[in-house]
Amino acid sequence: MIECIDHIAIKVSNLLASIHFYRKFGFEEIERVYFNHRQISMLEHKEGGTPKIELIQTDQEEPPEGRDSHHLAFLTRDLPETISHLKQQDIVIEKSMIRTGFNGTRFIFIYGPDREVIQIVESTANE
Repeated sequence: MIECIDHIAIKVSNLLASIHFYRKFGFEEIERVYFNHRQISMLEHKEGGTPKIELIQTDQEEPPEGRDSHHLAFLTRDLPETISHLKQQDIVIEKSMIRTGFNGTRFIFIYGPDREVIQIVESTANE
């Protein structure tokens, strides 16, 4: 099931300025990639722990259904088991599919009651 908040994603207009801003709060960039017309920077607090901050700068306008740049992400160890639990709770998985991210991480998107985007990410940590 859900273990913790993994990250909070924020759409930004200037990736470098945003990285500089969050460094003032003790966050450090741990990864930067260009993926799917997006520059993505993952920040982690220098003291460790979660949640991380994912900054997303897009190269193009996103369609209304592409609202996933802003989302709250929860972490799970077993994505199929979590999906089964969500379905038992009548929670609809967006596009009914597991997606794979730029780093091989598997995830799904669901919507909250106000159509807020929620991502469920499968942990890649070795047990």
